[in-house]
Order: sequence, then structure tokens, then C-alpha cells
Amino acid sequence: MSETHKNQDELLALRSIVEASPASLAFIDREYRLVAANRRRLSELGLKAGQGIGTSLSSLMSSELFERRAPHFEACLGGASQRFMELSPDGKVVDEVNLQPVRGDGGEVCGIVESRLHRETKESLERRLDEREHALVEAENELRRLSTTDSLSGSLNRGAILAALEEEIRRALRYDRPLSLVLFDLDHFKLVNDIHGRAAGDEAIRRFSAICRASFRNTDYVGRYGGEEFLAVLPEVESRGAIEAAERVRTSLQSERFRSVAVQAPWGDGSGQGKENPAHSLGGDEFTVTASAGVAGWEKGVDSDRLLASVDAALYRAKEHGRNRVEPGLRH
Repeated sequence: MSETHKNQDELLALRSIVEASPASLAFIDREYRLVAANRRRLSELGLKAGQGIGTSLSSLMSSELFERRAPHFEACLGGASQRFMELSPDGKVVDEVNLQPVRGDGGEVCGIVESRLHRETKESLERRLDEREHALVEAENELRRLSTTDSLSGSLNRGAILAALEEEIRRALRYDRPLSLVLFDLDHFKLVNDIHGRAAGDEAIRRFSAICRASFRNTDYVGRYGGEEFLAVLPEVESRGAIEAAERVRTSLQSERFRSVAVQAPWGDGSGQGKENPAHSLGGDEFTVTASAGVAGWEKGVDSDRLLASVDAALYRAKEHGRNRVEPGLRH
């Protein structure tokens, strides 16, 4: 590409930028003549494209306006940038005007770049920026929520609930405060899916999660630990209080009624002899779901792995002792 073509392309690009600007732009020489202006500025002066170029501003403006501007023009030609607000007859700010001196190769001021931003345009830009910033914050919050939330249950996912546990153990150690865990497991959940349909099982997961969120405090954490297991982290709660909270969740779930979505083959052992259905059918398509729970209280010197092992052992005892019950953990 020749130097001439390159310069022409750069000039075209610069002209496009100037025309796209929300501000009114003009270049004024030392004799206050209009050398160049974008369409927005020409329109304000009552001119069309190509008109007024080379004409003194004193002929393009009212004498009163030009006289008000003259001191700013003189100061700018003396090398000092100018910024002022132009007021309407009723005293309201209409335009924000900026004058910047333009220097030649020798450093002398050869003209002025005038930039006028209408108040309405400025406020519109600021409002748009605020809206965009708000949208970005909302998007970031949504991404953060999605990255920490289990998509089926709406509770925290495994990574998020374990992170909350680590943080609460550090806080309990720092301030010598109580902390308890509750680990829930939905009883015979595979049979719920097999007999009543996977969609019914998914609904049971969602409703159990909702029961947990409604039963625990806003300061507690509830997360899907895996499959049909849910872990609750209860800061500032002793084991006794955690057992009571777990019992509230257990009894609330037991009173819920679910309906089958796709009933599979009758429950049996293949010998033709029927067995008791552990999925608690109530007749027709209606059934209930129960949960077992283990509770463990944190003690000094116990890390998250040992605390999780303790609450898991308590849950195992609850299932061994007949399910649909809450078992406390053993002291370390």
C-alpha cells in the first residue's frame, strides 16, 4: 500500500470516528473560522454538510453567544484548556463545552478543538453505562450462583457445601463457637425411581431440598452432597439443636405426598411372592418418602474429614436401626 493510500485510509477512519461521536465536534482556527465540523455540530449551527466551512463563528453565532464564548476562545488560543457549562435562558445546564488547544509542529497554538456534549446525551450515556454495569453485575452473580448451585435441587452443590464447611470450621476455631453437621439420606430412593418413575424421584429431591431450606435458618448452609444425600452445615448450633432441626426436616418430609409419574413392574423378588414395598405406597399413584439423618458436632482439633466421617457414621447407624430416624454422632 502506498503512503498516499495509507494516509487516505487513516483520514477516512478518523472522519468516521468523528461522525460517530455523540459529541458535537469542530476545529476552529486562530481567526475563529470554522475549519471542520461533524454533522452534529453543523446541524446545531443550522448548516448542512459542507456549509459554513471557512466562515467566522461571529457570523454563525448570535453576537451575544459569541461574546460569551470569546474569553474562552482567547484563553484556549493562549494554551489553556477550557471547560464550562452552557446554560439555557431559564438557567438550566444545556451543554458541557470543552475547548482544547491544538499545537503545530513548532509548538505554537494553531487552533482549537471544540467538543460539546449535550446534557441530555450525557445523562443518556451515563444511564446506559449504569444499566450496562448493573447487567454485568447481575450476570456475574448469576454465573456465581450457577457455579455453586445444584441444578436439580436448587441447593448448594457438593463443592460449595464443602467450601462452606471449611470456612465455618475456621470461624468456629477462631471464635471458639459451636458448629454442627446434619447428613440426610432419602430412604430406599432407588426404589422410588424404579417403582414410581425417575421424574417422581426428581420431584422428591426438589421438594426435600425446599423443606430443608424452609426448616433451617438463613445463616445455615444446605447442599446436595451426592445422589439423594444432603448435608447441612449449622454455625452457632450445638448438637442438641441440630438434632431438633433434623427432626423437623424428617417429620416434614414424612407428611409430604408424592404421585407416581411412570409406574414400573410390581415390587417382588421374582418368585411370585409379593414383598413389602419400602417406597411407602399409599394406594393408587400416591406415595411418601422418608429420610434418615446423622448429626455430628464439631470439636476443637477435629478437621472436616473427621467431622464428615463422624456424621456419616451417625447416618449409617440411623439406617441400621430402621431408617426414618435421626441418630447423634459419637464424641471424638
